[in-house]
Amino acid sequence: MIAISVPKDIRKTSVKFIGPFTKRNCIFLLPVLISTMICYPLLGIEGINYIAMTTMILIDGISIVFGFFDFFGLPSYIFFLEVIIPWVLGNQKRPYATKNTYEIFTKQHKITYDYIDGTLNRKKLTAKEKKKKLQREKRRLEKYYKQNPDMIPVK
Repeated sequence: MIAISVPKDIRKTSVKFIGPFTKRNCIFLLPVLISTMICYPLLGIEGINYIAMTTMILIDGISIVFGFFDFFGLPSYIFFLEVIIPWVLGNQKRPYATKNTYEIFTKQHKITYDYIDGTLNRKKLTAKEKKKKLQREKRRLEKYYKQNPDMIPVK
């Protein structure tokens, strides 16, 4: 009986087309071979060699990345078309963003940070008013400490 090991995730298997290469690998190897055949003879010509080398490196690099690498389970050319291009060229304001219901609620009821912080309609106090307020607070605390002696802070 013949035994074959089966990978746990069948989606990660790839059907081989020619040798160790899949159809995708073969399709993206064609630009590499063509650019190499065209640009390699031009490398010896002075003045054109830099252009030929740059062209060959760009075409070969992009083709190899698209043909052999996957990002987040997607082939790299699909990842580039579906994720990178919309992210770079897409609208900055996303149409599918959720609405903040609390923001709508605060606008309807005219709630501001001043209202939340307790600083709404607070006027500036003069020095005399501040002194009176501090004395009132001090008296209130003394009265509270007389009623609750266990709450007196340790000195």
